[in-house]
Amino acid sequence: MNIRLIGALAVIIACGGFGLMLANAYRKQEKSLFFLQRMIGYIENDLSYRATALPDLLYEAGKLGSGCVQEVLVRLANALQSGEYTDAATAMEQILRSLPEVPDVLQNLFRQLGQSLGRFDIDGQLRELKAVSQNCTAVLDDMRLNRKMRIRNYQTLGLCAGLALAILLI
Repeated sequence: MNIRLIGALAVIIACGGFGLMLANAYRKQEKSLFFLQRMIGYIENDLSYRATALPDLLYEAGKLGSGCVQEVLVRLANALQSGEYTDAATAMEQILRSLPEVPDVLQNLFRQLGQSLGRFDIDGQLRELKAVSQNCTAVLDDMRLNRKMRIRNYQTLGLCAGLALAILLI
């Protein structure tokens, strides 16, 4: 009997932990979107006033963030600096393939960013960056709108699934 109770408790803890993990991933994705939006603003400002070389600009922008956003931008800067790739879109695609932990929402925004960098004149790049920034803002606003409810749902569903499995085990 004690082994069943211990097993049931382990299932509840594991499922609850999974719910907490999903809630944490949601928060992390929201934070990454915020950093991406901030870095796009930095790139826009630099292109408008200084026009730094693209690899240097990406490296500087990458230092402003953290996590997967920083990793992608620094890798992109290094790939363009080394001459391994001639355009940002191809380099971005290869980088995203090598980093499967980047969420799908961010991958789409990074692809859009890669297609706009270095491809047009300054005005064209600024228009494209504004479009990427607007898409990022839309996704971020949607995430923030239902944030509390989604996080609570992830946590609740994790615990409820654990309780349901525990009941079945006992």
